[in-house]
Amino acid sequence: KATIDLDCQVVFRPNEVEFQDLKTGRVIGEGSKHHLYHLQTAKTLNPINSMCLSSA
Repeated sequence: KATIDLDCQVVFRPNEVEFQDLKTGRVIGEGSKHHLYHLQTAKTLNPINSMCLSSA
């Protein structure tokens, strides 16, 4: 749902997650914490509310 609403892609790495705008490639959010990813919003024209994503 987040990727559709924000028109972005999500890149999961072993210790972090990153949200990238599909049109610009710009990082619009990132974060990590153990097995629960806490998204910190980047300062953009289209900010995201903080959200948590489980890696499991």
